[in-house]
Amino acid sequence: MGKDINIINGICVTPKGEIRADIAIRDGKIANICEEPEMLPICETTYDAADCIVFPGMIDTHVHIRGGEFSYREDFYTGSQAAVASGVTTVLEMPGCAKPAFNEENFLRRVAEVKRDGAINFGLYGAAGHDNLDEISKLAALGAIGFK
Repeated sequence: MGKDINIINGICVTPKGEIRADIAIRDGKIANICEEPEMLPICETTYDAADCIVFPGMIDTHVHIRGGEFSYREDFYTGSQAAVASGVTTVLEMPGCAKPAFNEENFLRRVAEVKRDGAINFGLYGAAGHDNLDEISKLAALGAIGFK
């Protein structure tokens, strides 16, 4: 369960363009975008975003988190902290580490790393090549979002 939050007086970026509005967040999800302040429900925490532009979380569809043997360079924790600091709330990780997700064992190892260390939403690509074609359907069943 997320904390209930209201963000007021922001300039919201929506599919229809920029609007001045207030945002109600309930259980970690946007519940309402209100152009009339009286429509905003009362909640425990309110942030005033006066004259700030308010974007939804961005998605980075092509990241290379090293992790594993190269955690000293970057891992899912430091990579996700860097992402969220710039407004990215979801990253889709390419199989570019020392043991890429080309089979079930390596994919599950990456999933365990994400669950342990990730601080934002993640998706994992599976590695695909002529030498692991028999693994692709298994990786898809495990949750690979695509293949590289």
